[in-house]
Amino acid sequence: MIFSTSTAVLSLIAVSLAAPANCSNTNSDLIYRTPRIEPFVTVNIRTNYPANVTLHGSTVGVAPILGGQVQGKFNGQLHPNISAETERLMPGSDGRNTLADSQWILENGDKEKIFVSLKGITTYANNALHGFGTAIMETDNEKYDWVNWAHFIVEWQSAFATGQAEFQISQVTTGGRRDGKPIPALEPPTGGN
Repeated sequence: MIFSTSTAVLSLIAVSLAAPANCSNTNSDLIYRTPRIEPFVTVNIRTNYPANVTLHGSTVGVAPILGGQVQGKFNGQLHPNISAETERLMPGSDGRNTLADSQWILENGDKEKIFVSLKGITTYANNALHGFGTAIMETDNEKYDWVNWAHFIVEWQSAFATGQAEFQISQVTTGGRRDGKPIPALEPPTGGN
């Protein structure tokens, strides 16, 4: 059975930041340098047992997220008992992969909050899981306003039947163009839009 206590972790859409090894492109064919990645937070999540439902052609599991500690550029907690992890078996994956999404509320000691929406893919094997995905963050807090327009990726793992998982959310920014030309949309505004 795919959904166990520890599988109630976020399964986020896989992100590839480099060309595959079998790609026919050479470095001279590429437009951009490798993106820069900087850790934003780590989140240690606690989950409860999931409820599973069989659908036509798939199985969905929903597990409550009991809470967790948040450390990094935003320190605090994952708001308890509000979030749930939803995972759907991917057709043709023989039960090894799920699509998942989840919404979190991060809160620090000053009661500042960030809403996080995560999506991705988890791979299950050897009584463990590992995943990659993306995160969108939103807040009206002036101190953290920049997260509304930033790009984030997430990586996580867990062992089965532990009720715990480890996540790292990292900000992704451009590495720039290989030819050194500017990227106009990323330059400071010039008065137009």
